[in-house]
Amino acid sequence: MHTPITQDQLDVHLRAARAERARVLGSLIGGIPSAIGRTLTRLAQRAERNAAVRELGMLDDSMLKDIGLYRGEIWHAADAAARGVDLRTTANSNVPTPILRPMPADTAPPANDNRDRAAPALMGAGRA
Repeated sequence: MHTPITQDQLDVHLRAARAERARVLGSLIGGIPSAIGRTLTRLAQRAERNAAVRELGMLDDSMLKDIGLYRGEIWHAADAAARGVDLRTTANSNVPTPILRPMPADTAPPANDNRDRAAPALMGAGRA
């Protein structure tokens, strides 16, 4: 069984509920412009990246090499440029890049290194 409340108590609860509803709606509506702005920024970055990928993709490999890119790096470079990141200044930072580099000489070869077994077979085929 519940205890009935007075009209004054009901009015206090209704005012509190209306105030909370107004606060929540205000915060939701207040966030809409920033969400729209972020979405428009992402769309502009995507369009810029896709245009750069198209233009760089039309270049031949020697022209890409002249500007310091390999074909496999086009998307990464275009994405970084669209985000406003200069890869030349972040090359020495801790940002991972998809560029493969040779292993240092003092590093042990990987466990699945089959070069020693492949060399005789290649020599017989006239390729080594």
